[in-house]
Amino acid sequence: MIGAWAWDAELGYGVATEMDVAEAVAAITRIRDQATVTTLVVLGLIFGLTALFVRNRYKMSLAHDKLELASRQTGLILENATDGIMTVDDEQRVVGFNPEAEKIWGYKAEEVIGKEMTMLLPHYIRDEHIHHVHRFRDAERDGVVMEDRGLQLAGLTKDGRQFPAEVGISKAEVNGEMQYTAFVKDITARKQAEQELRDAKEAAEAATKAKGDFLANMSHEIRTPMNAVIGLSDLALRTDLTPKQKDYLNKIHSSAISLLGIINDILDFSKIEAGKLDIEHVEFQIDDVLNNLATVAGVKTQDKGLELLFRRDPQVTTA
Repeated sequence: MIGAWAWDAELGYGVATEMDVAEAVAAITRIRDQATVTTLVVLGLIFGLTALFVRNRYKMSLAHDKLELASRQTGLILENATDGIMTVDDEQRVVGFNPEAEKIWGYKAEEVIGKEMTMLLPHYIRDEHIHHVHRFRDAERDGVVMEDRGLQLAGLTKDGRQFPAEVGISKAEVNGEMQYTAFVKDITARKQAEQELRDAKEAAEAATKAKGDFLANMSHEIRTPMNAVIGLSDLALRTDLTPKQKDYLNKIHSSAISLLGIINDILDFSKIEAGKLDIEHVEFQIDDVLNNLATVAGVKTQDKGLELLFRRDPQVTTA
């Protein structure tokens, strides 16, 4: 047992108390145990929170590194793209302008960023530009719209030169705001090449037409005297002739008719080039064709001491 007392002389009384030692020690032990448990819990919470904080910071660091890497990659793509890439907000202010766009328009990025992009368009299309942009904004599909790839538009450079451009447009929502990205290619050289090709085609067609006209005119000019030869030789054949004279005139008449056929073929050639040739189906005698051929080629073969003979298979019809 543990005891204690106190006496107050002025009041004339005192106070005494006593406590069992084991009971006092048990209370102290409980307080100590509670303090130990509380301390351990607090230390555990502190450690857990510290670990969670470190983990979150590590994840944030990784995410930041990935974001920075993606940003660098995007920057390299924009800087080295062969197309001009321009980004504008919903109020048509320029928020992005890559180096190729600087080359196309002649402006530095700092000269156009924050300004209305209509400064990059010819005056005659500025009024309708906003209407077309809003119509595109309200389209059902987001991202790149295939119907809006390869648009033939026009641009206005810093020095006032208009140029034809091929444009592809995409849209995306960034931080709750609609943005539009245009991929622009200056097609001035292509248009010039196309015009030169059209001019060359027209020149070639004109030359072909002139050649056809020349052949047609020459054929007509030659056919006039040839008809005279055919007519006069036919009249001469109706007169009294020796057998030799008649043979000569027959050959002249047949050769003239054959030559007239060649002239007609030349006319047909000019019609082929003009796309106006009509194919005819006519009956003919194969023996007459061979006789005409013998008449035309016979003179040359006789001059060379040769004999020209034709043989027709009996199964070949004469007509």
